[in-house]
Amino acid sequence: MMGTLIVITICVLAFLMNEGYLVDIAMIYTMLSFLAVVLLTKIYMGVYREKRRRREAAENQAKEGEAHE
Repeated sequence: MMGTLIVITICVLAFLMNEGYLVDIAMIYTMLSFLAVVLLTKIYMGVYREKRRRREAAENQAKEGEAHE
């Protein structure tokens, strides 16, 4: 949300000041923001999958332990 407001502000300033390079800056900021979201999503999903794998491995060990008793 904050990134969107910043991009809109930069675009409005570009229009009011009649400076085209500010639109380029806004586009770069948008691309960086998107890449950050993709990266954070990949990290979060990796952590989630690892926790799920560990939980499933612990459950499987518990079941194997019960079967041997």
